[in-house]
Amino acid sequence: MKRTVKKKVDGKRGAVQRKAKRAAKPAAKPAAKPAAKPAAKPAAKPAAKPAAKPAAAPTARTTSSLLQTIDLPARPEAVYRAYLDAAEHSRFTGGLARIDARVGGRFEAWDGYLTGRFTELVPAARIVQTFRMGNWDDADGDSTLELALAPTKHGTRITMSHDGVPAARAAVIDEGWVEYYWEPLRRYLAE
Repeated sequence: MKRTVKKKVDGKRGAVQRKAKRAAKPAAKPAAKPAAKPAAKPAAKPAAKPAAKPAAAPTARTTSSLLQTIDLPARPEAVYRAYLDAAEHSRFTGGLARIDARVGGRFEAWDGYLTGRFTELVPAARIVQTFRMGNWDDADGDSTLELALAPTKHGTRITMSHDGVPAARAAVIDEGWVEYYWEPLRRYLAE
């Protein structure tokens, strides 16, 4: 028995329907060959695309640590206040800041692009906070930012330690601290 496949178009939906016709098997064919040829080969060509692989569970990300030393022309008290006072922070960065300057308080800067919580505050000496940027992946954990302030002959030396930064973004973030924080803060404090 031979099967032929005809295509018929359904005028209502434009869907293709398949209709099989049976024809008599020629007598000359040997009995050892298969009696019928399948209309489609499901093993060779799947009927539909396989489903997308399920999303993998978040894995540990590679992180980097950044270390910078910055000398500023103001006493540690002024530097500490400029970083933690929302109005001053907004003035020197140029972006809106919302800061609850207490341990456990929230930190938002650059119109909410930077966020975190303060974990340690020592007036005029030390600021420690969690820190993340709005463009980080969900799988990236919060980083830890520590600013240690020490008086110098001409003002303040900040030693910044930024740990847990996504490695793929570390170089840009390292440059960003200088361009968007330390240089504007230096100009602001010199006024």
